[in-house]
Amino acid sequence: SHPKVDSETIVRNQYEMQKFLNKFTLAKASLNKPIPEPIKTGLTINSISFINHKKAEIQAELYQIYNQKTIKEMTYIDANTKKNIPKIYIKDSSNVAWEETLHKQNGDTTIINWKLRCTMFVSSNYEKYPFDKKHIQLSLCHKNPISNLIFVPDFKAYGKIQKFDFPWISGAAALEGHVIDKSFI
Repeated sequence: SHPKVDSETIVRNQYEMQKFLNKFTLAKASLNKPIPEPIKTGLTINSISFINHKKAEIQAELYQIYNQKTIKEMTYIDANTKKNIPKIYIKDSSNVAWEETLHKQNGDTTIINWKLRCTMFVSSNYEKYPFDKKHIQLSLCHKNPISNLIFVPDFKAYGKIQKFDFPWISGAAALEGHVIDKSFI
C-alpha cells in the first residue's frame, strides 16, 4: 500500500509539486517500494449543475500523458461498450461516464483526452444560509490502490490552456445563483 502522505495535498506551482513528489518518493524508498511514476494530468470543469442540495452533476474534460509502460496500467477496454476507459476513481461520485475524445501518440508518449460526466456529493453549511458555501471536492486517483502511479498537475500546459481566474474551471462553468470562491489544483 501507499506510504502515509497527506491525502489533502494542494499544490499551486511546480516547486510545491516537486516538493510533494520528493516527500512521496522518500516515503516509498524508506519502505523499500518502487519510486512512484508521475502521470501528468490536466482537468477543466466545463459545467456544474446542482441536482438538489446534496448532489451536483459535473461535466469536465481530463487528459493524461503516458509513456508506453504506464498506458497499460491506466486504461482498459470496457467489456460492454468496447470503449477505452481510464482506470480513474473519483471519490464521492456516482454515475461516472467517460468518452475518449483524443488518442494521440508521439514516439513513446501517448496523450488521451476524455469528456467526463459524473454526479458528486456536495457538502453545505446551512447555518449560514443564505450566505452558505457549497463545497465540491473532485479527487482523482488510480482505481488500483496499490498502483505505483501518481497523478500530478501538468503545470507546463496549465499556463497555455488556462485563461481564467480559477485554476481548472472553465470560464463557461457559470453557476446560476452561485459565485465561485476559489479552486485548487
